[in-house]
This record gives sequence, C-alpha cells and structure tokens, in this order.
Amino acid sequence: MATDANAVKPLNNPLVKRNELAAELGQSLTTLWRWTRDGVLPQPVRLGKTVGWPRSVIDAWKVQQGWPAPEQAEG
Repeated sequence: MATDANAVKPLNNPLVKRNELAAELGQSLTTLWRWTRDGVLPQPVRLGKTVGWPRSVIDAWKVQQGWPAPEQAEG
C-alpha cells in the first residue's frame, strides 16, 4: 500500500469543514472561497466526499495571521 505525504489522519488531525471554519472565523462561505482563491487561506483537502482543512493547518494559519495560539489538549 502506497503512502501519501499529504494524507490526513482524521482521528489525530480532524478536518474542519467549510461551515465550521466560517463560523470559527466569523466569515461567510463566500469570503472563505475568496480567501482560498486568492491564496490567503490554504487550499482545503478532500477525503472522499468531505472537503475541509486539517485542524493543524488551520491552527498554524491562524497563528501566522496573528490569532492567539490554540491551547494544547491535556492528555
């Protein structure tokens, strides 16, 4: 079985769907589309019929944009 360097492990790195990200950022779906098109927001990934961003990618992007760093889960 071949491995893909861009493969996402949903259990360890859940996908943030478009609606969830729009609500989290306080933006519309149109704005997310525009930001993705213009390179402001990273490109989403597709897992089957699901499209979204790995949580780690969104967290890193938010820190790069000046948002507070996410709190690490205790475990």
